[in-house]
Amino acid sequence: MPDVPALEIEETSGARRIVVLTGRALPYRGAAWGGSQRHKLSWYAGNPKGTLQVLGPQESPTNLQGTWKSRFLGSESGAVFVAGFDEVTNAQGLVEVFDELRRAGNALRVQWGRQVREGILSEFEPSYITIEDVRWTCAFTWFGREGVEAPRASAAEQPESELRRDQNAVDDQAAFEPATVTEEYSEARRTGLSAVRSATTQLFDRSREIRSQAQDLVPAVTGFQAAAETLRTAIGSEVQALVERPYTEAQGDDGVLAVLELDTWRRGLGRRLDALRARGLSEALSFRGQAVPPPLARLGVPAGISLRTLALRYYGSADDWTLIADANGLSASVLTAPTVLEIPAPRGAPV
Repeated sequence: MPDVPALEIEETSGARRIVVLTGRALPYRGAAWGGSQRHKLSWYAGNPKGTLQVLGPQESPTNLQGTWKSRFLGSESGAVFVAGFDEVTNAQGLVEVFDELRRAGNALRVQWGRQVREGILSEFEPSYITIEDVRWTCAFTWFGREGVEAPRASAAEQPESELRRDQNAVDDQAAFEPATVTEEYSEARRTGLSAVRSATTQLFDRSREIRSQAQDLVPAVTGFQAAAETLRTAIGSEVQALVERPYTEAQGDDGVLAVLELDTWRRGLGRRLDALRARGLSEALSFRGQAVPPPLARLGVPAGISLRTLALRYYGSADDWTLIADANGLSASVLTAPTVLEIPAPRGAPV
């Protein structure tokens, strides 16, 4: 008989707590994961054919039910994993967890097998058979599915919000540091992650500078690229110093469960750091594309040609030769050796 996949519930706003149910803690199977297509049908006088306006897909609420029995929920059973809540050892503890999720009203990411939804826990009703055995029902109201994002208010806010999301993911993972790590390892982690957080803050500042510029974006974009490189270096050092170190240097407990917990945490932290690093570099490239228009031409030029001549041909003014010199790392106006030159677009050209 195939294993039933775990039910994973993760807050994506607020406290960002996690609940994972397996085995005897799972709901009864047979849950509905359907949906509908929102639409508006209009009829007009004298017209035998209606007009149908398609408004978009909508996920139907999902109702779950089950029974929790304390004797199957002890810490040794492994049926319940929580992060951000007190340890669950009986049915009453799990009731309190779900009731808190309902009362908090935070956005949730819920996955059961291949089904992944985003919504809230809108209803939860426990019914006590005994103090140790609880029959329960709950309902999730969905506002979307994973991978389908709502429109953003403005494209200018996107880099900061995505960087902040990735930085928050790093901080959230770091918060679940195993209790078995040594103080030296923990202190080194805090120092390294503080450097990463400082570099990310620099990216926020440079991003705001770019959005405040009305004309010449190049200086602000150059600052953003430098901050992205600082972030890349900080994350590289953190991953190498902490994530790749052998567990024997990180904790004194060499028990199997302790080693697995440490390894899982460090790998998760490494993945989130890599995602943050990639985000910073990606945004730097994106901003560079906005600030620096494509070159007018790339051409082979023999020795002895004056950049003033090229500037007159492409810009209409010989005095603009410094644009060509700056773009190609040259200091003189006359070439002393044959080379390939890039003719940049003039200042103020549309990107």
